[in-house]
Amino acid sequence: MPSPRAQAWYERPGPVFGLLAALLFVGFFFTIAWRTLFYYRDFRNGGTAQLPQFQNSFTPGQLAGAAVREGSHDVHSADAPHLGAENAKLTIVEFGDFECPFSREAYPSIRTIAAEHPELIRYEWRDFPLDTIHPHARLAAAASSCANKQGKFWQMHDKLFLNQNSLERADLINDALEVGLNKEQFTTCLDAGGDVAQLQKDIAAGTAAGVRGTPTFFINGARIEGAVPYETLKLIVERAGI
Repeated sequence: MPSPRAQAWYERPGPVFGLLAALLFVGFFFTIAWRTLFYYRDFRNGGTAQLPQFQNSFTPGQLAGAAVREGSHDVHSADAPHLGAENAKLTIVEFGDFECPFSREAYPSIRTIAAEHPELIRYEWRDFPLDTIHPHARLAAAASSCANKQGKFWQMHDKLFLNQNSLERADLINDALEVGLNKEQFTTCLDAGGDVAQLQKDIAAGTAAGVRGTPTFFINGARIEGAVPYETLKLIVERAGI
């Protein structure tokens, strides 16, 4: 009686599944590596890149070009809190939401680049609270405008982002005390909704300019959606001839 034939490796489920898993892993690894290389190459050459929170693309070359040619959106406001020179070569206007995680992500980069080039960049902040998804954003915007009335907008701006998970009324009053505001004046202003007229102007200007989420930046009038990385902002500054 002949002995039973031994199963080949490809007839046994264990080795087959192991091989398939290995192939999938290798394929996934090379896909990630290829996409990384593709992104880097395109970024260096002015190709297409994406910001994750907005499923639309922009080119780093176009972003840099925005620094040297005016866009189509005039969202500059003389009444907006700002940093930098009045006649700066670059005007960067941000429509932001203090409760938005992407605005929080953008905050260190834009504050750093503005601080590095105060004579060359005018950076303006305009409120665009997304009330349907960020229930504390409007109150936080009011808090920042109340701080602005006491000459400490940027101290409150930074504090709100650093304490983004604590934006209840009591939290905002505590923040106000920590940045050195008069409690009575701040509380009265906060309970009145802050500078309501300015907030409405900001929202109207952003809506008219096509703002659909935060943060949205306008660099010399060119609209850029999403948390722009520091390196991209640096490239824009360099392409502007600074």
